[in-house]
Amino acid sequence: MNRFKDMDMEAVREKAKESMAAKKAWAVEHLDQEWEDESHWRMLASKHGVRLPNWWIPNTSTKYIKRVFQDKGIDIGEYLEDCGCKTVKQLNPTFPCWVEIGFALEYIDERSTTGDPYGL
Repeated sequence: MNRFKDMDMEAVREKAKESMAAKKAWAVEHLDQEWEDESHWRMLASKHGVRLPNWWIPNTSTKYIKRVFQDKGIDIGEYLEDCGCKTVKQLNPTFPCWVEIGFALEYIDERSTTGDPYGL
């Protein structure tokens, strides 16, 4: 059974393009995109085998950061406690998801090299 049989695929594609354009427009208006640490975070993502989410995804899309901690076998609760938050959605809402993952990768990298996220 093909559930797309009776659908106008051109209309579906057009609707998807409009939805993506709306998400990108929202991100341009609401998310901070200029970060001096971008190259450092991209290097850490490569080092740890993490694929950063697209630039228009807000950090309130929690599945991405949760996945990073789960894949690394680290309790995200410790990270959140160190950030002064109880949930991922309490992190700065003006940050794109890739930025929040960059901060998390710094935490993970410090922890993996020194055993202490603060490098003490």
